[in-house]
Amino acid sequence: MDLEGRYPSLSFTWPRPGVLEITLRGGKLNALGPEAHRDLARIWRDLGELEEVKAVLLRGEGGVFSAGGSFALIEEMRSSHQALMRVFWEARELVLGPMDFPRPVVAAVER
Repeated sequence: MDLEGRYPSLSFTWPRPGVLEITLRGGKLNALGPEAHRDLARIWRDLGELEEVKAVLLRGEGGVFSAGGSFALIEEMRSSHQALMRVFWEARELVLGPMDFPRPVVAAVER
């Protein structure tokens, strides 16, 4: 599966066999814009189908994990009730996706 093509707002490396590293990369403090929010919510089902993924390391670019949603995401939510509901469902998957993932998921959060 072409993860980079399917989820362009994220970057992927294999630091060792079986370990997929997903890097959040965005504007200031890796705040998730609409595309990254959508990608991170949807990726877990696809990763579950990849037998070569034995564990996932989730980290942010530049020594910062993520500031949360970007102003662009907030503006999108304000644009319509439909967009607001979509972002709420995506937020649910952002939390439950890694928790329900059948293999270990580790977040590299720096302090």
